[in-house]
Amino acid sequence: MNNKSHAQFTVSQGAVIENAKGQILILKLHYSNWGIPGGHLHENEDWLDGLKREVNEETGITNFDVKSVGGISVKGSGYGVWFHATTSEIENVVLSDEHDAYAWVSSKEELDTYDFCHPAIKNCVLKVIEQL
Repeated sequence: MNNKSHAQFTVSQGAVIENAKGQILILKLHYSNWGIPGGHLHENEDWLDGLKREVNEETGITNFDVKSVGGISVKGSGYGVWFHATTSEIENVVLSDEHDAYAWVSSKEELDTYDFCHPAIKNCVLKVIEQL
């Protein structure tokens, strides 16, 4: 089988970023509702390099630590992976041109006031909040 006839899968990843105050960063996309920083890996890009690139591009945050893999989902020929990460950078969020706003949330009640792009994203954030 040649490579042209073999479907490639895509990998997207996101970061549920927790700050030192136990708050989680969420972002409002121009064209959609709320989500978390992340995106697709570039070809031959290491997962951590890709995650750092996406988080930096979308938030300006450069200093964060990955604590764990929070979850994996499969949809068609794509995989989504989200990570629980921590940072001390809470005041210096610089949004990309993809986003309108950001918020730091720390409770289920607060989270419920936001409309998310997809229920799975909200569940990722909720899973981390419940562990705090």
